[in-house]
Amino acid sequence: MNDNELMRGNLVYADGEVCRIQSIGHGEWVGVWNFSKEDTENLLLHELSPIPITEELLKKNGFDNSDFIMGPGCFDLYADDNLSLRVTNEIDEYPNGCFLALVYGKDGNLIAELGYAKHLHQLQNLCNIAGVDMEWKV
Repeated sequence: MNDNELMRGNLVYADGEVCRIQSIGHGEWVGVWNFSKEDTENLLLHELSPIPITEELLKKNGFDNSDFIMGPGCFDLYADDNLSLRVTNEIDEYPNGCFLALVYGKDGNLIAELGYAKHLHQLQNLCNIAGVDMEWKV
């Protein structure tokens, strides 16, 4: 995990505990909010690890499994009346373990292919690009 792929608000692990990125300092320092300790910590970047995207994580965050549309690895989130976010890992050319994030309009037409995400912080960043602001649960 590199500092250039982290944003404020990203969720990551630190010593197996879920933390939210609060600040990214100069060098290797990152400020995080540790939920279980209910406190802010300053950690080195190498002390953080990414949270993998799983089906359980997607469902916990409001994504519906739409296997009747595209297959068992396809999940939809209806952000509002005009926008839906689809995350899928069902197409062979996707890198191993990665999900592709897609944005669809209310008419069902593809608006944008946002990119690949293997970890939650990457998916959070793609959602921010699409204007989907949500509180993620781990």
